[in-house]
Amino acid sequence: MSDAGKEPRRELARRSVGVDRVGGLVERGLDLAAALSQGAFVSVATRSHHTLALQRDGSLWAWGSNDCGQLGLGDTDKRDRPTRVGDDSDWAAVATGFSHSLALKCDGSLWTWGDNGWGELGLGDTDNRDRPMRIGGDSDWVAAAAGGSHSLALKHDGSLWAWGDNSSGELGLGDTDDRDRPTRIGGHTDSAAVAAGDGYTVALKRDGSLWAWGSNQAGQLGLGEAVTEDRPTRIGGDGDWAAVATGFSHSLALKHDGSLWAWGDNSSGELGLGDAAFTDRPTRIDST
Repeated sequence: MSDAGKEPRRELARRSVGVDRVGGLVERGLDLAAALSQGAFVSVATRSHHTLALQRDGSLWAWGSNDCGQLGLGDTDKRDRPTRVGDDSDWAAVATGFSHSLALKCDGSLWTWGDNGWGELGLGDTDNRDRPMRIGGDSDWVAAAAGGSHSLALKHDGSLWAWGDNSSGELGLGDTDDRDRPTRIGGHTDSAAVAAGDGYTVALKRDGSLWAWGSNQAGQLGLGEAVTEDRPTRIGGDGDWAAVATGFSHSLALKHDGSLWAWGDNSSGELGLGDAAFTDRPTRIDST
């Protein structure tokens, strides 16, 4: 295919994840505050001790801890300033786990690097990688999420896939066996979004329903009890959920009416409910 034929597809992919194409590269090691003031960064992901960020031109930058190669820079030296990951300028989205990273390119391919002790890179083995490596040959991935040591990704057809650590059933496959390659969760094709915490997963379906599975010792699944689930289990009966996010052991979700709800671990007041009591069901956060 000619370059002229490829360009519209690249542009469409960028728009689909809210990334505008702006020409020009930014010098390696650019000060973060200066870059932000110039509007260079458009997307960022962080989990524990490392950060990934995407710039308007599609370049990918990383900094922080790098003991497992999670920065993707070809070594294990930490960085205290944003450093460009390779020379590619077609990155579209990023996600970070405890010590591993995931990224989508504009062509729908999925890439990974960093810690791989549980197979969370999805490459068919448990060897760490210090540079981005493509997961399989599929080019229909549209979103990715990274938990502590497990990974999930959503395809264009609405199917949801998982791999990595499964000691708490966080892959949603009905067992606790780890996987080192993407494995489809059920046969449904109506997934809309996914978020991953430490050993658990929360997903949103296209009908606005919310589902959770995995570790649940703090009630982070929102099911009204602290019982681990190894298959997707619906949270209540509401069908007006719009977005979801997860922390280490607590969860939050937005409804279409703009209300914000939280549940799970609250030992540091992370649920925003005015106390430090755990809750195992979605509870509305009062902003007044």
